[in-house]
Amino acid sequence: MFGEIALNQTVNAEHSIFKTDFGMTFGVVTCFDLMFNTPTVELVKNFNVNGIVFPTAWFSELPFLTGKNTQGNSLLNTYFYLFIAAQAQAAWSFGMEVDLLAAGYNFPQSGSTGSGVYQNGRFNAMILSDEESKLLVANVNKNEYHSHLTSYSCGYFTSEENLNNYMSKELTLTEDVQTESMCFGDFCCQIEYSVLPNSEASENVHYQMLVFNDYRTHAETYRGRLQVCGIVACSSSDKQSCAHNFSKSQYSKNVKFSSLNLKANFSSIAAVLPNTLESNYCGPIRSEQYKFSSQNFNKESDEYHMQLFHKTGAVHTFALYGHGFE
Repeated sequence: MFGEIALNQTVNAEHSIFKTDFGMTFGVVTCFDLMFNTPTVELVKNFNVNGIVFPTAWFSELPFLTGKNTQGNSLLNTYFYLFIAAQAQAAWSFGMEVDLLAAGYNFPQSGSTGSGVYQNGRFNAMILSDEESKLLVANVNKNEYHSHLTSYSCGYFTSEENLNNYMSKELTLTEDVQTESMCFGDFCCQIEYSVLPNSEASENVHYQMLVFNDYRTHAETYRGRLQVCGIVACSSSDKQSCAHNFSKSQYSKNVKFSSLNLKANFSSIAAVLPNTLESNYCGPIRSEQYKFSSQNFNKESDEYHMQLFHKTGAVHTFALYGHGFE
């Protein structure tokens, strides 16, 4: 439990597992534990669970990581969490190749909303704008399960990550395929992209390439290694604006990519996840619209790829996100 020091904690992480009468083995993970190798990643890799049951009180932040709430909300200054809730849930399910049943505490005024049933990234999710309780039911068929939102809202509160330590470059959008590379130490990120006609850059379009490879401490307690390679719709040429709310980068709804590919080599990371956001409904891009894959690069690292399949518009975030804790 993140920052909740009043609650009892075991000396060592416990693996909670149960089996069903329909052939599934589930692990139970609570809230911020989703971002840890122990016990969460271990449940998948070492205990062969098919799915994760995930109760959470997640808070939303743009575009990737934790940071300071700029609106002075004391609750968010105390409890820092990662991603938009449905964004994190879909990314984790897709990246770890397991089903995820997420029940999110719903209090949109503080940025806490988002529940869903996810199958390898495909989802039946809801993002609510009102403080209410709803039951989400989904029939999961491994051959026919397609993503959709039962309900959604872009009006929920989001806090902002401090992006000062990120490397960044503003992208020039053209119909011709463009390639950009950037290295943060020994971590190198490459993107290749092009846009459809009428999507070319203007003074109001500010997509930026963001790259990060360093350690950071969350709430002066949890030290994590982060490696990030991606693009974000920003509200200006200032990289900090890439953490601004969706309402400040509405141009992304009119930009359609004809191609978008990411490639990076990740090392010493517990989990690498496909991190996406779509600005029309402020939730994850449907996993049917892109490919996420990896291959062994050498003994120290693996090469990960993301490729947008469809000529997709309203891309707010499209990134490879690696997270590990020590």
